[in-house]
Amino acid sequence: MAIKQYVTFLLKDEIYAILVKEVQEIIRPPKVIRLPLVPDYVEGIANLRGEILPVVDFRKKLGLEEKELPTRKVIVLQHEGKLLGISVDRTSQVIRADDGQLEEVGTSSNFVSHIIHGGNERLYMLVDVGKVMEFQVQNIEKAKVNLKEAKTDKVKSVEEYIQIVTFEMSGEEYAFPIEEIQEIIRFAEPTVIPDVPDYVKGIVNLRDSVLPIIDLRLMLGLEATNVDEFTKVIVLNCSGMKIGFVVDRIYEVLRIEKSRIDKPPSLISGDDAKRIKGIIKMDERVILLLDSTALVPEEVSSLSSVEEKGEKEKGGMMNEEQYVVFKVGEEEYGASIEQVREINRMTNITKVPRAPKFVEGIMNLRGEVIPVVDLRKRFELETVEK
Repeated sequence: MAIKQYVTFLLKDEIYAILVKEVQEIIRPPKVIRLPLVPDYVEGIANLRGEILPVVDFRKKLGLEEKELPTRKVIVLQHEGKLLGISVDRTSQVIRADDGQLEEVGTSSNFVSHIIHGGNERLYMLVDVGKVMEFQVQNIEKAKVNLKEAKTDKVKSVEEYIQIVTFEMSGEEYAFPIEEIQEIIRFAEPTVIPDVPDYVKGIVNLRDSVLPIIDLRLMLGLEATNVDEFTKVIVLNCSGMKIGFVVDRIYEVLRIEKSRIDKPPSLISGDDAKRIKGIIKMDERVILLLDSTALVPEEVSSLSSVEEKGEKEKGGMMNEEQYVVFKVGEEEYGASIEQVREINRMTNITKVPRAPKFVEGIMNLRGEVIPVVDLRKRFELETVEK
């Protein structure tokens, strides 16, 4: 089944979804020009880089109570060559779903075509963008004439555009190109992995795939992320590997001219220069566009090897392997059964002078000298009495 991406957003206590391909960008509420003789849910029209953008208060359109929220965003929809901005309480995340997860709703719904069954029994109402665009905007179309007359007649050069997703870290604004983003998910506490850099927080299970989780703050030399309700994980496809980057919060989706992307200044050098693809200046804002391929260290590449191997074996015969599973602290670990010779009780151990602190000593196993390692100490966990 074909898997599609959806942008999700909130109105009051309900979660809605729109196909990513029908979203041009997500912006902060723009300055609008009020129009006479239009329905009260029409906020007005805005100038979006020279394009006339009608803006609709989706709360009012759906008959909900009026409410001003600091998290409000405007989702710019594109359908059959027309643009429409709908203001929502806040955007949530990008999800993926196949056709099997969609269920049709009754004809009584004006703007919702299907229900998407997500994980953890979560339901998303899929907005029918075609129906949303059908409402009468004759007055808006008439009002466009005035704004168009104010434009100069100079011929504009053909511009190439790029879509980016912007997000915050430590009060600064960053971005990734949208084509590199597979999805955006809520933060869930990962399983910790030993012997990795501090910015590698661990791994999570994302639909039966191993997803390494990286604290992007720590990777870029900032303070560790303080997880809260706005913390998100951006899942990127980096040279065939799926990696999750933890960020403070998602801002918006922007469509900008490629010509507005400047090269990093010469004083940025080394790894920092490789990680920053460009700098975007918008009004008073400065956005750092990151290069996802330069954010993948070798330690993280190895964490994805299991997933890559599984992908290559799809469609062929399944090869089963057996593992011995054990606990160290609160986490579970595994070792291939082919590498396990036997499992024994602790016996008398002889201490070895000047050995690393995690080496408990040596033991006699039927005449063979066996070094004994304390995995708690090896993984730098709190020691317990044996």
